Parts: sequence; C-alpha cells; structure tokens
Amino acid sequence: MISTVATQKPAAPQLVSGIDITALDKSVRPQDDLRAIVEEAGKSGGTPEQRPRWKRAVQAIDGNLGEMLGKLYVERHFPALAKARMDQLVANLRLAYKDGIDRLDWMSPETKAEAQKKLAAFTPLANVPEF
Repeated sequence: MISTVATQKPAAPQLVSGIDITALDKSVRPQDDLRAIVEEAGKSGGTPEQRPRWKRAVQAIDGNLGEMLGKLYVERHFPALAKARMDQLVANLRLAYKDGIDRLDWMSPETKAEAQKKLAAFTPLANVPEF
C-alpha cells in the first residue's frame, strides 16, 4: 500500500502596498493572542499592561521597513554621480591618512603598523549604504 503524505503549501504572503507583511514583528497580532502574552508578562514581573495597538504597529513598521524606505529615499534623492564623488573623496582621505601615518617621525614602526591596521579596518559611514 502506498501512502501519500499531504504536504502543506506555505502560506501566501500578505501584501500591503506591495510589501510582504507576513515577516513583520509578531507584536502586531490580533488582540486575543496578545492578551495571553500580556497576562503572562504581568505574572513574571514584566509589563502589566500592553501598549496601545498603534504604538506596537508603529514600532513594528519602524523596525522592519526602515531599510526599504531608506532605499527608496536614496534612489530618489542621491544620484549615482553624487555617490561616486563621495566614494572618491573617502578613498582620497584614506590615502592621505595612510601617507600621513607613514610620515610620522615620532611613531615607532610597530605603532605605525597597528595604526595602518586600524585604518584598513575602518568602515566609512559618510556615504549612502549599498542596498
């Protein structure tokens, strides 16, 4: 006898304005689910009262959609030429720092090597992130 195993299809994503909200923070659940969580938290010394639903929704959106909104903002307000110019400026600054460290008379070779390692590990944040 051949048995068939029923496979459950994954739930279709819930889209709001083209954004999949199934991955949003579970803090925006229906009220009935949250009541049990809040009651448990109150018993264990946690928050005795849940925050209003609108505050939970704002926090969930803020925590999950920030990168997506940032990407849209960057595409609209920062042209590729501006990004290229900033990348070049940062590269020039790094070269200047590297050269400056090498020219320091008062610094020992070991300390210069450590300073160069720190410079190489430095992540500049003066530009638009890569999305």
